[in-house]
Amino acid sequence: MKKLFTLLAVAAALAFAAAPQPSHASYGSFLCAPNPAEGAVGPRRITNPATSNSYPLNSSGCAFIANADVAYAMSQGFSGGWNVWTASQVGITANTTSQNSLILPAGAYIHNIIIGETAGNAVSGGVDIGTAASGAQIASAIAVAGNALVGIPDASLLKRTFGTGSAPAQQQIFFACHTACNSASLNVTVIYSLF
Repeated sequence: MKKLFTLLAVAAALAFAAAPQPSHASYGSFLCAPNPAEGAVGPRRITNPATSNSYPLNSSGCAFIANADVAYAMSQGFSGGWNVWTASQVGITANTTSQNSLILPAGAYIHNIIIGETAGNAVSGGVDIGTAASGAQIASAIAVAGNALVGIPDASLLKRTFGTGSAPAQQQIFFACHTACNSASLNVTVIYSLF
């Protein structure tokens, strides 16, 4: 439980910083630039002259750098950055569909999923979390009591990465309540890193 609260605290701090989340299509590292010279303004990016690959830096001066460019970025003073992100969906009162489900970026690795019920009604039969509507590929029949805050145990997370073969891909996440949510209202936060 202590690990869960630590992850939540880190996730909240990152969300507060409002740095946009990166996404990527290849393996690499999440790196951050050294502090810019005082007075430097405007968008920043790094370009490896050997590969011509270019990366825009987020508001924290960080980007996901492909393996081919990691050594160059590190030679420019880049170092490892915070690589913990959150995606949330609030007020779920019925099964989600492709129009209202959250999307994780390519290369997301799920650390944990937190579910909070806010209407005082238990979800009879639990909640399924999947990669397709009414699916349970990520978690199955997670018990959620009325006014409960539930961290899904590691052993109950059935799938944490998404893609085709070895290529990471973005993934929509669907939530399906058994018994039509039983008038429950769910807030869900997915805590993830990029690989």
